Amino acid sequence: MMATWLTSAALGFTTVASVLFGHQMPIEVLLLPVAALFAFPQLRSTLPGIPDGV
Repeated sequence: MMATWLTSAALGFTTVASVLFGHQMPIEVLLLPVAALFAFPQLRSTLPGIPDGV
């Protein structure tokens, strides 16, 4: 659960830095949300007590 929250916080920080403060991010950093889109289901499936089919 902590890894999910830390990943979400990192994505949120990246978004705030890029959008609100106009900080230019390298293209590799902007690919992070795409990678997270595929990583979250796998990360969630490793957590104990998660119902099947969610």
